[in-house]
Amino acid sequence: MPAHVTKDTEKSFFQKVMHERAVYAVVLSCLLTIALGLARGWDDGVYEGRFWLMKLDWKHCADVVLVGDSRVGSGLSPAEMTVHLTDRRIFNYAFDGCGFYKEYLDAVPDVLDPESHKKMIVMGITPRSLISSIRNDHFIYGNQKRKGHSSTILAYTNDLLQFCRPMKLKELLSILLRYENKKHFFRKDHPDGWSARQVTGQDSVISIHPEYVKNKVSSDIIAGILDHVRMWMESGISVYAFRPPTTVETFEVENQHSGFDEASFVKAFQEVGGIWIDVDQTAYPSYDGSHLCPDGAITFSHDLSQKIAASEAKRSGVFAEKKSANPFKP
Repeated sequence: MPAHVTKDTEKSFFQKVMHERAVYAVVLSCLLTIALGLARGWDDGVYEGRFWLMKLDWKHCADVVLVGDSRVGSGLSPAEMTVHLTDRRIFNYAFDGCGFYKEYLDAVPDVLDPESHKKMIVMGITPRSLISSIRNDHFIYGNQKRKGHSSTILAYTNDLLQFCRPMKLKELLSILLRYENKKHFFRKDHPDGWSARQVTGQDSVISIHPEYVKNKVSSDIIAGILDHVRMWMESGISVYAFRPPTTVETFEVENQHSGFDEASFVKAFQEVGGIWIDVDQTAYPSYDGSHLCPDGAITFSHDLSQKIAASEAKRSGVFAEKKSANPFKP
């Protein structure tokens, strides 16, 4: 047999073997992915990569918009708030690390349905959200990603990406070796914008935000908030605000180091027409010393919405009395 025929045969055989191995590797990888996904269990939440883009895609869909940073994002469940704020579409438009700068405030009213007769904005005011240096957040990050086609792709592949989401080594070992990891981070992002989070197996961690060392609450940020609240109120939008609850330790650290004068802010907020809601800062459990755990968030959502509903009922009664006092006024 000619030498070149033998070489061609050997080359063909080698290519065939490598091709078969590649096919086997792909099939095995797919089977392992499916098996590990099923072993981990199905998560009906929103894939994190899609979560922030989903919020940015909201337009003209809400009666009530909840705004603020991660304390609002993890601390308020719109579904629970509808128990008291009935017949209202409520969306949690908070973003991790978000500050109340102009770009964010300008975007908030676009989430509201212009045809709604119950338009409302609920602001969670934390000292950190009032620092002008806060720019590294998921509102900006999400807007940058929206410039491509990732938003559309993620919208149609959410379930697949959630099922095939990356698995950490500890999670893999807990499945294979059937041991329970003492420290576990739980997160479930909901379609209404609530990000339920919980860390188990560790004590609460209290840390002073490094921003407070060199940066204090910005008077310009506060002025921008007041300007927007005045504008929103004049356009017929009810505006509520509150200070998200946390732990005693974090509350004291923020009061001592952030430069936030809550009393002065509340007075100025009310002067432009806003309605301030006082909440108990220490009545709800936190998973890290700053953010509420899911059970705490559900309870707080219930309590806050109850106070807002009572305020709305009182305001409606006042408006009705004013109108009846002057029957000739339309």
